[in-house]
Amino acid sequence: MKFLIESYGCQLNMAESAAIETMLLGRGLEKTENPDEADAVIINTCSVRKTAENRIWGRLGFYSAEKKKHPLTLIVTGCMAERMKDELKAEAPHVDAVIGTNEKAEIPGFILGEPLEKLEGYRFLSSYYREGEFSSYVPIMNGCNTFCSYCIVPYVRGREVSRPVEDIIREICFLDSRGVREITLLGQNVNSYSSTYEGRSVDFPGLLEIITPYMDNIIFVRFESPHPKDFSDHLISVIASEPRVAKHIHLPMQAGSTRILELMNRKTTASPD
Repeated sequence: MKFLIESYGCQLNMAESAAIETMLLGRGLEKTENPDEADAVIINTCSVRKTAENRIWGRLGFYSAEKKKHPLTLIVTGCMAERMKDELKAEAPHVDAVIGTNEKAEIPGFILGEPLEKLEGYRFLSSYYREGEFSSYVPIMNGCNTFCSYCIVPYVRGREVSRPVEDIIREICFLDSRGVREITLLGQNVNSYSSTYEGRSVDFPGLLEIITPYMDNIIFVRFESPHPKDFSDHLISVIASEPRVAKHIHLPMQAGSTRILELMNRKTTASPD
């Protein structure tokens, strides 16, 4: 069997698509970029922008025509699937499965004829590595508790959940052994990370301090996307002092007006006071 994955949206979606690809390859399927060859197509969707959803509807029309030419299992997953599950089933009956953000690990089994299990809560996948890449994503947290007034993320990704430190270390050691040179830690509010390790609490800068000694081949650590409310002095100190943490900050400030920030429910002000 051959599969094709189309991915839209954020880096976390791209990382999850890479993990799904690895799982499918591990179960004996073959990757293709040609829809005419695909026995299964997975569309990993985004709901942050209306233009992304419009494009997905267009792709669903394309694959409706493809299914008339040859047998094809069509799966829609990701944030649009989470938000519009009933509408997708009603408007696109040629879709074989609409799988939300929590059940992405079930996709390989579904393609191979196994029953689809409904899961409660987000599960991190075992590895997000794509063979041969020198740069890899490492998701460390998912979801958001902030509820900015304009943002759909908390509704389609759920509440914040952090990946265990032990799992992150295991993933980094694996990537390092594969010759990866750069990793990007991912989360909707990546610096809201919060877990425990060896009996103590670990925040995001603490996580950076824990993981960097495990890196031999990895020379750069980046992270996306932080929230200003959690950008602590400790984090700034770690960026300054740890040579493997890239001296590059992508920080969505959103506005230079405290009034607008309050309307956005950003929980920050334009003033340092």
